[in-house]
Amino acid sequence: MGTSGCPSCGTRTTARVSGGLCPACLLGLALLEPDEGANGSGDEDELSSAAMLAVLDGGVDHTIYLAERQGTRQLLAVEVVRAAAAAPTTAGTFAARVEELRRVSHPGIAAVVGGWVTGTGDYCVASEYVPGTPLERYCSARHLQGAERVTLFVSACRALESAHGAGVLPGRLGPGSIVVSRRG
Repeated sequence: MGTSGCPSCGTRTTARVSGGLCPACLLGLALLEPDEGANGSGDEDELSSAAMLAVLDGGVDHTIYLAERQGTRQLLAVEVVRAAAAAPTTAGTFAARVEELRRVSHPGIAAVVGGWVTGTGDYCVASEYVPGTPLERYCSARHLQGAERVTLFVSACRALESAHGAGVLPGRLGPGSIVVSRRG
């Protein structure tokens, strides 16, 4: 894959993101240009002060960034779903979905703090950042067997049950998106 220059800052990048922007500029655009009425939280001003620190994960249709909210120094995980890959939806539907996600409260689920639609139509959801190891890697690295794996699985199921109880069905749930943190 070849490199190209970000049209905003000129940084050389191999990332394939919306508008050819580098990850830092894309996140800056997402945080600085929320569409009116698209934010389900009303926190766009607070979120706009967040600084992108690193890419955590991603795929063809989305990228997850580690960001820091300035002032509070709170770490956030910001998922940016590219407009072309997002299911057809309206800003109102997206805002309602963000509010549903914000209602989920469980120690095993990262709290959603806000969401917005960028000027390019990408959908962004910010949640608290929970450092940890993906479930599969955690189990493999520690050579966990039956009972130990079941204990972790039950913990994940309880968190999922809490989300379902709040009327929320997770969109991207798999062993790679479940992390084992210090608190378990």
